[in-house]
Amino acid sequence: ISVEGRAPTGSARVSVAPPVVGASERVLCPATPLVTQAFTGYQSAVAECVVGIDQSFPVGSASLKIVYSGDGNNPTSETTHVVNLFAGSPGTLGLSISSSRVTIGESVTVSMLGKVSSAINFSSLRVRVDASGSNAAAFSGCASLVPTALSGADGSFFATCTVPLPNAGTTTLSASFVGSNFSQGNTTPIVLTTDATGPRNYADLWWAGTSENGWGLSISQIGPTQFNVLYVYDESGAPIWYVMPGGRWNSSFTRYEGDVYEPRGAPHWNYAAASLQVGTSVGSIALDFTSPGAAEMTYTIRGKTGTKRISRQAFAPSPRLLAPEVGGLWWGGQAQNGWGLFLGQQQGQVFGVLYTYDTSNRPRWYVVPGGKWGVDPSGTSITFGGAMYSTRSSAWLGVAYRPAELQVARAGTMLVSIGTASTTATLRYMMQGPEIVHSILKQAC
Repeated sequence: ISVEGRAPTGSARVSVAPPVVGASERVLCPATPLVTQAFTGYQSAVAECVVGIDQSFPVGSASLKIVYSGDGNNPTSETTHVVNLFAGSPGTLGLSISSSRVTIGESVTVSMLGKVSSAINFSSLRVRVDASGSNAAAFSGCASLVPTALSGADGSFFATCTVPLPNAGTTTLSASFVGSNFSQGNTTPIVLTTDATGPRNYADLWWAGTSENGWGLSISQIGPTQFNVLYVYDESGAPIWYVMPGGRWNSSFTRYEGDVYEPRGAPHWNYAAASLQVGTSVGSIALDFTSPGAAEMTYTIRGKTGTKRISRQAFAPSPRLLAPEVGGLWWGGQAQNGWGLFLGQQQGQVFGVLYTYDTSNRPRWYVVPGGKWGVDPSGTSITFGGAMYSTRSSAWLGVAYRPAELQVARAGTMLVSIGTASTTATLRYMMQGPEIVHSILKQAC
């Protein structure tokens, strides 16, 4: 705002003229002091204010009213300036959900990742979950979510909302920016199925407690189907994994059992799906769930049997850390079928397990027991990364496990860059050699 006159002082005020006669005008900049500038032949003073054009502004022409307060040498004056505002998306927005199929009474967590232009007034930005179908009303609390800015990011953010589901049926979910002037973003609708009856969701990282620290079981579950991987040690103490790619429930949904396999594949740094040899079943595992967080695991693998009491491994941070929802089972698609990455997530902490193959084509696993969130240099993806470790310990099958023999060694680093939809990512890791890069996606069990 520039005022010319006899050494003008005072202030300037900017408001939006009301669209309806008699309505109150909207003040954008209250009395803003003028700063005098001297030029040859005349004097002027300027004032500046910055206004974020958020979703509360109407689409169309807006008449800005600019009023100069006047001073002892210059009279009060005013003028108007017309600006045109157009509808559109303030940025990108993606949607993901913790599970696409659950049972009545269970909860799902919806996560949105996005990035907005630096011109957007972030403090007034809101996002929402749009729902239609059997559980639409349950998502009413997700109608105006305050996004959390990602540290070090320029406009990148996330927002989450956890919802219990009271009704059976299907619910279609999408995400949008709040405000009638904003388009939906780039979300693809997600269909959530809620079954009237069925098992509880046991997806998590499970272990036998500190007394048997060093081995574990990852459970991935969509609806009634589980995909489980057991991470243990062979007779020599080398890490080995067994996979249970499915199974069957008893009538009361408390026992899940299925066949177990010990596949072979090419080394992880030169993997090809054509090398995968699943082989015949090497045994079976039965999981008897005695509560939402406890179970008894009975196995017969390669002729050896055993029973373990297991529970969900607690690694959630304290105090609570907010973060996007990225947990689940990830893989490289059919072209890389045979290996995978399990990301166990509790609140803002992630515990990763990479299960792949060694130089002898035998199953081998590595862990990333924690890490840090960030944003990739392009600003289009969030990242989670940390140190990778390899372990050795005592033999596991059919004998008493001895945790005192556990050895942990730094193996390298891992970084996962996750897109706004939270269902596609880029996996990068390095272990005593060149960096390995894979495109990965969330696997539906």
